[in-house]
Amino acid sequence: MTKKLYNIYYNGCYEFGHTPPKYEGTTELEPNEWLKQHNKNREYEGNEPEHLEEFNFEEVEVDIAI
Repeated sequence: MTKKLYNIYYNGCYEFGHTPPKYEGTTELEPNEWLKQHNKNREYEGNEPEHLEEFNFEEVEVDIAI
């Protein structure tokens, strides 16, 4: 069975100066769905929501043996 995952990298596009992308994690969620959950957690912690353009999503497929 093949499974589609996304590696997520924060690209810092709104930060001052250039910083290399920071690995955030890997998810099964589509990017928009992941961002909704991510922002829900951020807002619960009292932080501002982030935007899709602040992240790079690398689609990867993995083979899972059952």
